[in-house]
Amino acid sequence: HYSVDFSILEAYGKLESLMEKVRRLIRHSGNTVRVNWDVTEHPPRVGYYYARDLGNIYLENRKTGWPPNAVYIPYLVLRDAWQVARYTNLNKFQITVQNIERVSRQASNAYLYNHPYAVAIALMSSPIFFQETSYYDERARQQIRPLIAVYKRHRERMYRGYVFPIGEKPNDGSWCGFQNHDPETTSGYFTIFRELRAPNYTAEFRLRFLAGKKLLLRDLLVGKQCTVSVSHEGKVAFRIDTPAEFLFLRYKEVT
Repeated sequence: HYSVDFSILEAYGKLESLMEKVRRLIRHSGNTVRVNWDVTEHPPRVGYYYARDLGNIYLENRKTGWPPNAVYIPYLVLRDAWQVARYTNLNKFQITVQNIERVSRQASNAYLYNHPYAVAIALMSSPIFFQETSYYDERARQQIRPLIAVYKRHRERMYRGYVFPIGEKPNDGSWCGFQNHDPETTSGYFTIFRELRAPNYTAEFRLRFLAGKKLLLRDLLVGKQCTVSVSHEGKVAFRIDTPAEFLFLRYKEVT
């Protein structure tokens, strides 16, 4: 994957020239190369819908301390992904994972969350570790490894699905998340987040395509499973006992 940044595309001729260069590169590689389109600047860029056959969208820079408007804040990263998923399939966008221990405590409350939570925010996208991962200490690595291992086992199936936002818009005090639905198998995945200031340990979500269905839910991190009935309004409740935690679930319809 190559990232294309600092492109100046104020005329169609320049746009078409860049597209042709990228297509030649992909053909030359035998279709083993893709381009990640950077859309973080104000000048005209490729955009969220154009040239998507050539690669993913790199959505935004989220850094450890500077500039202030680009510092990694968990709920803002989650909110931006949630908003994108309202309009297009999130799994074609790169969402940032940052090392929360290196983020400024003056500019962000990232230190009040945990490493798996920071990774889980990006799982329904094409996750990108926007950092030097060598700075993770062994304790952080031990926390992250099990989640990454589970994700890799399910990643191929997740990329077949369509990602939608569920719950409330993230604001650091909401219940929110994503539903990844495969219409061919009528199965999919949830990531459910109880943000830091969310007061209750249960919340009701309106799901897509599942109204009146019975679902087998499997917690992919602990291995437990249960059967739940979705109301005719498409609603079902989830429980997370501790703030700043999440669920990573797989679902399938059962009779």
